[in-house]
Amino acid sequence: MDADGAGAWRARDRRLRAAAVLHCKGSRRLARPRRGKARDHRDAVDRHSADEEGHHGAADRGPEYLEETGHAGRGALEGDRRASHRVQHAEPTVNVRDVIKHGLAYVGAPYVYRGKGLELWDPSGPKTHHWGVDVFDCSGLVTTAYRDAGGKDLRFTHAAQTMFDEFPHRSADALEFGLLKFYGASVKAVTHVCFSLGNGLVLEAAGGDATTRTPADAKARGARVRVVFDGRHDLVGWRALPS
Repeated sequence: MDADGAGAWRARDRRLRAAAVLHCKGSRRLARPRRGKARDHRDAVDRHSADEEGHHGAADRGPEYLEETGHAGRGALEGDRRASHRVQHAEPTVNVRDVIKHGLAYVGAPYVYRGKGLELWDPSGPKTHHWGVDVFDCSGLVTTAYRDAGGKDLRFTHAAQTMFDEFPHRSADALEFGLLKFYGASVKAVTHVCFSLGNGLVLEAAGGDATTRTPADAKARGARVRVVFDGRHDLVGWRALPS
C-alpha cells in the first residue's frame, strides 16, 4: 500500500472514531480497560510492517472506544444471561463488554485466512505460525476475544456457520451492542461474522478472503481487524455469545 493509501486509511479511521463518539453520546461511561495487550500487539506489528502506522493508531484507540462512547448494553446483556440456548459454557459467566474490549485491542491486526491469533486452523490440527503477530479471520477474531474474556476456547471448533447454528438466536433491536451479525447467501451458507457495536458500527476481521494467507497479503489488500459502518446487504441473522 503506498503512502497516499495509508494516509487515506488513517483519515478514515479518525472519521469513524469521531462518528462513533457522536452517535453514542450520553451513555454510561465504563472504567478504562487495561491496554497492555494493545501495546504488545502494536509493537509486534511495528516490527512486521513499518507502514501500518495508521492501523496501530486504531489499535491504541480501540479499547478507549468503550470508555468514550459509554456503551454498556445492559438490557442486551441481561437478556443474554436469561436466555436458554444449545451451547452451555457458563463457568464463569462471560461479560459481553469484556469480550468487546478484548476484540477492540486487536484493531489493526492483519486478516489472514484461518487465523486464530498466534495459530492457524488446519484440518490436521492447530498450527503455530512464525510471523510474531496475531492474525485473524472473521471467526478467529470472535472466538479469540471470547476466550480472552474468560470463555471456552472455541477457536478450532466454531467457524461462522457453526456459531450461527449453535449460538442463542436474537433479533435486532436498539440494544444490539455486543451481538453477533452473520452474513452469507443463506442461513445454510454463512460466510462472515462480526460484532455489532450499535448505531451501525461493527467490529470485524475483514478485507481478505481464502487467498489472503500471510500478513503480506493482508497488507497489500488493506485486510485487517477494523471498526467500520456496516454497509453489507447480505445479513442473514443475529446471535448472542454464550454466557
